[in-house]
Amino acid sequence: MRCLKCGSENPDSASICMNCGNTLAVNSRDLDEKVERAENLVNRGYFEEALEVMDEILEIDGENPNFLFMKGSLLAILNRLEEAVQVYDKGLEIYPYAEMIWQDRGVHLASLGRFEEAIESYDKAIELNPKYENALFNKGNTLRTLRRFDEAVSCYDEILKFNPESIEVLYNKGYAYFESERYLDAIDIFDEVLALDNEHDDAWYNKGESLRELGRLSEAADSYKEVLRIDSHDVLALINVGVCLGDSEHYEEAIPYFEKALKLDPTRYGVWAQLGLSYENSNHFEEAIEAYGKYLEYESDNEIIQQRLSIVLSSKLHGFIDESLSREFKGLGFYFKAPSDFKMFESNLKLDNGRSVPKYELHDEKGRNCLNITYSLSGYGSQIESGDVLNFLKQNGFRDAEKSRIGNLDGFAAVGSNSKIAVAFFEGSDYAYVIDYRDDMLFEYLKESFRFNQVDFSSK
Repeated sequence: MRCLKCGSENPDSASICMNCGNTLAVNSRDLDEKVERAENLVNRGYFEEALEVMDEILEIDGENPNFLFMKGSLLAILNRLEEAVQVYDKGLEIYPYAEMIWQDRGVHLASLGRFEEAIESYDKAIELNPKYENALFNKGNTLRTLRRFDEAVSCYDEILKFNPESIEVLYNKGYAYFESERYLDAIDIFDEVLALDNEHDDAWYNKGESLRELGRLSEAADSYKEVLRIDSHDVLALINVGVCLGDSEHYEEAIPYFEKALKLDPTRYGVWAQLGLSYENSNHFEEAIEAYGKYLEYESDNEIIQQRLSIVLSSKLHGFIDESLSREFKGLGFYFKAPSDFKMFESNLKLDNGRSVPKYELHDEKGRNCLNITYSLSGYGSQIESGDVLNFLKQNGFRDAEKSRIGNLDGFAAVGSNSKIAVAFFEGSDYAYVIDYRDDMLFEYLKESFRFNQVDFSSK
C-alpha cells in the first residue's frame, strides 16, 4: 500500500508507513482505486470532479489526515478558502506535524485577510522545520503587509543564512527597505540582486524609485532606462524616465518618453499633463495646447492645467499682437449667444481637436442667455474694471468711443487707434469683448485654435 504522505510502498498488511511512520489508509482495494481516480482527475485539471471523489474517499476513511489535506488542497485550488482552512484544521487535529499544511493554511488565511492567524500558522510550520523556506518567506511577506518591516527583514535574513543567493528573498528584503523608506539600504540590496541577475527588471525599477526618492534624478533615470533595455514597452518605466528628465529640467529629452508611453497606453491621461509641460517649457506651444486639451478631456475641472493652458495660449497669441496693440486693452474675451443645450456645447468645445478655453461661465446678460469666455494676456489683468467705461476707452487709445447699440444691447463700442480691433463694453458688465478682428492673421489664428465663427450680435 502506498503512503500518501511520502509515496513509499508498504506491505498490504501495514497500518503505519515503514518509511515515515504515517498512518496508512484503510486497506481497501476500492479505496485505492478511488484515490488513483482522484489523482488522475487532478492531473487532468478536473478539480470539481476530483473533489467529489475525495468526499467518497472520506466516507470510507474520514479520519485519515492525508485525505483531509487532499480535500483541503482541492478546495483551495477552487478558491473556497474558508472551507479549505476548516478541512485543514480537522486534519491537523488528527496529525499536527504536517508542516506543509500549516504553511499552506497560513497562505490561505493571509489571502482571507486574517494576517495574525496566518503568522501563527507559519510559526507552527517553522517550529516543526526551522529552515522551512516557504514558511519563512510567506511569513515575511505577511509581516510586510502589516508594515512590520523589521520583523519581515528578520524572516528574510533567516532564509539568507542557509540560502544567501536567493534572488527572490533578496528582492523582497530590498522592497521591505524601500517600503520603510530606508532607501539607501534598499539600493544596496537591489544591487545585490542585480549582481546575481542583471535582467531583473523589478530590481532595476525599484532601485530607480529609491534613487528618485533621494532626489538623485539622473541615476534614477538610468535605472529606469535599464528596465527599458529589458522591455522597451514598459509604460511605467517610460513615464518615470520622462518625469526624472522633466524634474531636472531636461524637457526636450523627456518628450519622446512621454510620447511613446501614450502611444502604448493612451488611457494614462495624467501623462498628457506631463507631456504638455515638457512641450511648453520647450516652446512647442501648439503641441502643448493639444496635450493640455487632451488632459482636460478627462479632467475638465483641473484648475492647474487650465492655468497652464491659459499661459500657453497667451504665449502663442502674444506672437501675433504687436506691443502697441497689447497696450490698448487689459483683457480679451469672446461674447456670443449660448445654445439651448449648454452641456452639449461645453462637451463639443472641449473635445474639438483637444482644444479648450481657459475660463467660461454661463450667465444672463440683460435678459439674454450668454456664455462668456474670458482670456487674459500674460502680464495683463483678466478683466477690465467697471467704472467710467467711456473714459477708460479714450484713455487707452481707442478712437470713436461712443455710446451705441450692438444688436439690441446698450453699451459702448470703440476701435483701436490702429484700427486692428474693435472692442465692445456692455453697460453693467465687467468684461471687454472683441467684436471684430481687423488683423486677419490674429483672427485666423484664434478661429483655428477655438473653432469659433465671427461673433453675431444681432437680435434673434
